[in-house]
Amino acid sequence: MHPILLEIGSFTLYSMWFMVALGIITGGVTFIKLAKQYSLKLNFILDHSGTILLMGIVCARALFVLKNLGYYFYQFGVENFLSTLFIWDKGLSAWGAILGVTLTIVYYARKEEQAVLRWMDILFISLMAAMVLSNIGAFMEGAINYGKETALPWGVKLEGPTIKYSIPIHPTQLYAALYTLILFLVSLYVFIKKTLPKDGDIFLFGGLAFAVIKFFEEFLRGDDVITLLWLREGQTFSLVAAITFGLSLLVRYNKLKLPKLPKLPKIKLK
Repeated sequence: MHPILLEIGSFTLYSMWFMVALGIITGGVTFIKLAKQYSLKLNFILDHSGTILLMGIVCARALFVLKNLGYYFYQFGVENFLSTLFIWDKGLSAWGAILGVTLTIVYYARKEEQAVLRWMDILFISLMAAMVLSNIGAFMEGAINYGKETALPWGVKLEGPTIKYSIPIHPTQLYAALYTLILFLVSLYVFIKKTLPKDGDIFLFGGLAFAVIKFFEEFLRGDDVITLLWLREGQTFSLVAAITFGLSLLVRYNKLKLPKLPKLPKIKLK
């Protein structure tokens, strides 16, 4: 566990923020290169890059605060409200970031009549590239997204005031780094080889795979979070996402037909 990479005087470089920044840069470079291959208009994304990044951070922070209302609002006051804006306490939600970035790109793509599904494909690949490094940063931080106790030989010991285990635990952050790396490589291969027939397939199939793996990863997590219907909050979000992606694929490939709404009778005015 190395939460601090560099300390010079009053300047402190935290490993998690360094890796998150590196992940954003890696994801951005991947996004631009793939957009060029798809012959998509880069000016579209460059014009809105600031808003996309901002909305990703805002949604990541907002969802994290909502999940931890008891911590931030144990009493009502100006200081408590302002504390919700201090993102340097490392309180960010991965699902919130994904949701914020995705919705913002979809909004602008529809508004400017861009190829929405093609943008979604390269967005998924780029997000997976960014998350590989972000998960490594979480492991270096140690106190974020840590696992349960384990007797497996690769169990790790982490120390910190917020970690409740003094015995080896699952390195769940590294598990996440591994499966996001696999999803990145597989989706990139599919993109290059064009093995899926429709635009948007990489986003839908990849999103489904990510949600399912994320759901099972939560069983190995040891950090305390709120539970919804006996599921960890991360599992609830993953389940909703998996159902959404799964139904979208079934509808797309005609395996499921949505019921048609009845037509309203016409009213003739005399």
